[in-house]
Amino acid sequence: MTGDHPQSCSNDLTLFGIRHGSGETIWDIKQHIGYVSSSLHLDYRFNVRTVILSGFFDSIALYQATSERQKALARQWLALLGMNNALADAPFHSPS
Repeated sequence: MTGDHPQSCSNDLTLFGIRHGSGETIWDIKQHIGYVSSSLHLDYRFNVRTVILSGFFDSIALYQATSERQKALARQWLALLGMNNALADAPFHSPS
C-alpha cells in the first residue's frame, strides 16, 4: 500500500487513481497515506495529541506552531477515537 515493496514496481498497481510506475515518486503516494509503524509506536517519546498534530506537517514531531483550526481538528479526531484529555496527553505508547 505504501509503495515500498519491490513487487509494487513489477505488478499493475493503481493507488489514488495513479498507476504506480508512471513517474510518481514514493512521496507522491505517501502524501495520501497516514500510518504509524509498530517500532515508532514503541519508541515515540511524545504524547498522542502531538502524534495527531504532527500529521499536518508530515513530521515525527512538532517543529512549528499549530493553528487553532489544526488543534480543533485534532480534538475532533481524539473524540472520534474516544480519547479524553488524559489519554490525549499520555505518552504515545500508553494507549492500547
